Amino acid sequence: MLTRSLVFYRWSSEPLRPPFSPTETATRLRAEGIHDPEFLVLTGNEVTTAVNIIQEGGSSSPTRLQLLALRGDDQHPTQWQPGGPINTLPVLDGHYPADVTHVTLWPDGIAGQDLHKNAPRPGRLGHFLRTRMAEYVRFEPLYNPDMFEKLLRMRGGLRSVEIGISRPDYSVEDAGILETFFPQAFGPSAPSLRVKVGMGKHGARNKYLEQPLEDAALHAAENAHEIVDALIISGYDPALGKVDTINMLKQRLRVETDLPRDPGVPAIPEASATYAALDAAHDKFTTDGTFGRALRAQVIDEG
Repeated sequence: MLTRSLVFYRWSSEPLRPPFSPTETATRLRAEGIHDPEFLVLTGNEVTTAVNIIQEGGSSSPTRLQLLALRGDDQHPTQWQPGGPINTLPVLDGHYPADVTHVTLWPDGIAGQDLHKNAPRPGRLGHFLRTRMAEYVRFEPLYNPDMFEKLLRMRGGLRSVEIGISRPDYSVEDAGILETFFPQAFGPSAPSLRVKVGMGKHGARNKYLEQPLEDAALHAAENAHEIVDALIISGYDPALGKVDTINMLKQRLRVETDLPRDPGVPAIPEASATYAALDAAHDKFTTDGTFGRALRAQVIDEG
């Protein structure tokens, strides 16, 4: 068995762009891939991404795909045994070492994936579709509704923000919202940065972060999930009567599960079992109202 986190997002069309249809896009992409398999691979400056369509879906059925992070020649893994030399791990010509995640897009605007340490995030799918297909879709993470309610209560009373980012080329369009924290002088030559801003343990208890910093922190929580790899927010929670801390990345809406290994590729879970687990979690969160509460919280925050 393989342990995976089933993580959920809201997908939506980009503003001022034609409506995004997962089914129509998947159908077009499958046809392009049959005509030219290399069309399914997008090589960037730092990352190479591929998409494998599993099921096109329809008006009442989900679209399913595999999203792959491919490793090029400069990132090719090596092999080693104790007492022996380091050698290149053999890979057939035209093949790539790949990290794989299974993605489902449901017609109700929810998306899900089986997340693991090296899994590509949906932002790479968005970049791929924008570049290859001129299709525009955005993915926003869904958080535990109770956490979002706490975050809203903290508005106007944030004491500190710790934020770390990575900046692969597929998400550089999100980086602008973080300029409040990171000077432009760092530029793209600094692919990973981490900073903490706050009032300090010994500062006055009724002093809080200025509005631009608070706005940037909340905006990062909503929109920069593809480049943020750490986001810890502390602030005064009037419901508790004290300062509390939220580690945003640990508050994602998720289900921890064990999935059977693929018999032919034991390093990844079996696809049908993975999609079935995603469907089961989606059905549960829909039925018990969790998705509705999470979406309402985000709408309130955006307003």
